[in-house]
Amino acid sequence: MSLQTFCEENGLEPITLHNPDEEFMEAREELEKYEEFSEIQEKIAKLSIKYQEVIALRFFEKKEIHEIAEILGKKEGTVKSLLHRGLEKLRKMLQ
Repeated sequence: MSLQTFCEENGLEPITLHNPDEEFMEAREELEKYEEFSEIQEKIAKLSIKYQEVIALRFFEKKEIHEIAEILGKKEGTVKSLLHRGLEKLRKMLQ
C-alpha cells in the first residue's frame, strides 16, 4: 500500500511546508481584519437599536431589503432609509 493510498483511506492530508514569513504575514492580516471587525461592532453597538437591527440583518444575516421589512414589520422604503442613515452615522463614527 502506498503512503498516498493510506492517507486517502484514513482521511489524512499530507503536511505542507509553509514559509514562516508568509504565515506571519497571513496571521498579521487576520489580526488586522479581526481588529477592524471588533471596532465596527463596538461602533454599531453605540447606534440606536433601530439602526443596529437593520445593519445586523443586512450585513450579518445577509437578508434582502424586503426580508428585513417583513421581519421588522416596516415598509421597504423605511428599511432603506434606516439602513442609509445608520450607515452614515457609522461612517462618521469610524472617521
